[in-house]
Amino acid sequence: MLEGILGVLAEGGTVSYSDLARALDVDHALVRQMVEHLATLGYLRPVAGPCREECRTCSLEASCLSGPENTWTLTEKGRRAVRVTGRTAV
Repeated sequence: MLEGILGVLAEGGTVSYSDLARALDVDHALVRQMVEHLATLGYLRPVAGPCREECRTCSLEASCLSGPENTWTLTEKGRRAVRVTGRTAV
């Protein structure tokens, strides 16, 4: 499931925690825990503060997970993991 989060973010655009939970068919709280875990492993990083830009003009549009409290983006490690293998070995 961790690979699923990275894969969704690598596809571009933005996604909410709720949308991601539905896509992965898991609980919203579990998605939040997985995102935190991916950040701990260095695959994601938080963007300071809540996102206030419109997605279509945001430079992070291609790689963020936006939620009401946080916006997350892929790190270089996260982009490499998806690019090199087409999926990750998280």
